[in-house]
Amino acid sequence: MKLFVTGVAGQLGHDVMNELDKRGYEGVGSDLAPQYSGIQDGSAVTRMPYVSVDITDATAVEKVSEFLKMLNTELAFDSAIPFLDIYLRELKRYVHTKSCL
Repeated sequence: MKLFVTGVAGQLGHDVMNELDKRGYEGVGSDLAPQYSGIQDGSAVTRMPYVSVDITDATAVEKVSEFLKMLNTELAFDSAIPFLDIYLRELKRYVHTKSCL
């Protein structure tokens, strides 16, 4: 499976791409810079395909979507999502704990 990951110039996106590689998935990274500008540590993310795109620009996203279809990319993943998931899970736990007191 090939996955599209935004925000790969940041630490979380960098780590997500490397984790995908460890688990046997192909990653296509993306960020605002014209080429990968994250940590140059020789890890998998530095060798994976990269697409420059501003995800707030609908026209640019549409163009990249067509490109990703050509690459048979199956899923898009925003590297900020794990934090959101953790936040919501912890918030639910907190609310549940307070309601049980």
